[in-house]
Amino acid sequence: MSVVFKRSILKPFSSSELPAGVAQLSQEYIVDEFQVTSLLVALTAISGAPDSYSLDAKIQYSPDTSGSRWYDLPFGAITQIVSVASVHIDNISLLTARRIRISYTLAFVNGTNPTATISMDLALITNSAISNISLNAEDIQIGAVEIKNSTDDTRAIVGTDGLYTEVRIIRAGENHIGEIGGKTIRSTVEFTRTTGTTAYDANDAVLPAAGGLVEIANVGRIAGGSGYITEIRVSTDKKSITPRFRIHLFNASNPTISADGANWQDKYADIAKRIGYIDMPALSTPADTTNSDMSRAMDATIRLPFICVGTSLWYAIETLDDFTPADSEKFSLSLYVEQN
Repeated sequence: MSVVFKRSILKPFSSSELPAGVAQLSQEYIVDEFQVTSLLVALTAISGAPDSYSLDAKIQYSPDTSGSRWYDLPFGAITQIVSVASVHIDNISLLTARRIRISYTLAFVNGTNPTATISMDLALITNSAISNISLNAEDIQIGAVEIKNSTDDTRAIVGTDGLYTEVRIIRAGENHIGEIGGKTIRSTVEFTRTTGTTAYDANDAVLPAAGGLVEIANVGRIAGGSGYITEIRVSTDKKSITPRFRIHLFNASNPTISADGANWQDKYADIAKRIGYIDMPALSTPADTTNSDMSRAMDATIRLPFICVGTSLWYAIETLDDFTPADSEKFSLSLYVEQN
């Protein structure tokens, strides 16, 4: 068996200190034998100290051999080059092109007679690198026969030695090859506390108006999924408050917790439901307190493991410092989770 590669390398522009120019055109090339072109463009030097400069280049094509009609080749334009030593290369399908040419525009802002040195290479390639195959008798063999069971995708592959191998196709699902853990997601939830501005004392529970825990859905990749909490953010729509919050996390919605405004409690019976807790730094407001309308805190130094029962986690806030809330104050929590 012999394999011959079909390829042609062209240089549409040979540059030495080119001045500014709009839609400068190369010679035309007939591309009937080719299906793919590769264009490499490099900006190698600038002189004349311009304040800025740019190089644009694109491939144009004609659908007839006479070149009477010209169009921009889809996906044939490079990303604009605006710095020396930048190189851009693209592989583009020639589609219905019979002829192609290169058009470039070189532009400068200010400078003293600025010029640029550029380099362009154009390759024409057959869609398949194999353009000539000759077969000898010894090249043609029947290597194996596959027999499929239509009911359960069990297959028997019979080799040339008369032996067979049973193969079972693995359908989409959790039993598959190739996926590993490490996918990171962000989950954000918000709640609104009750009306009124009664101050919270240190270690009081800060809960939604309806009471109870707040659900964070789809933290687990699958039911019973696990992972790590790697970052946490807490925000509130009241500015210029500085309490520290303790975020309690659970894998169930029904542990026993205190009412809003009462000192936090934990129950030994809820150990299996508890993921743990994270102590946040003090809330702060951005420097422009006049135009800011929130306080926030974050911690990206944690790595708290968890195992869901379903796919959700639940949380509640315990304040570690006294603070006075706003009426119907809103609280937002974001978790960054690395899912197993």
